[in-house]
Amino acid sequence: MFYRIHPANEAPETCLNPSRPTGWTVDGEGEIEGVACLSRLNRLQLYASNYGMCVGADDLILEVDGRHVGGGHDGVDDYVIARSVKTIGVGAELAPATALAEALDSNRMFSWPTDTDDIEMVLDDADLEASEVTDNIIALALMMATEG
Repeated sequence: MFYRIHPANEAPETCLNPSRPTGWTVDGEGEIEGVACLSRLNRLQLYASNYGMCVGADDLILEVDGRHVGGGHDGVDDYVIARSVKTIGVGAELAPATALAEALDSNRMFSWPTDTDDIEMVLDDADLEASEVTDNIIALALMMATEG
């Protein structure tokens, strides 16, 4: 599986078109066939931060199943000919899910804690309030934390 931040104003199914423009190219180089993705969900937030991407609250987090066709111009992302796409979250969930995943990882937890004290510890480490954390944020965080 591969993962992608996708604009809210564009249907996820556009990723199924292998000749879809990437929207970014290096001077002198042409478009790369496929859709830009990352091989690990837990790297999306860092990638967005490093490249100054403004992730909108309604932007989509997609899980992309497909065939890897090569690396991106920067050597960080991957290009994939998508067979299917699935929306697994929205932009507003990315930062809190990443923070939770990092807190789970730093506490060597590979599942959501059931003990109230452990839950509070993870939330404190992630600098989140319980009211900010939805079931989907937890699900995304667990996906990220189990990626290793």
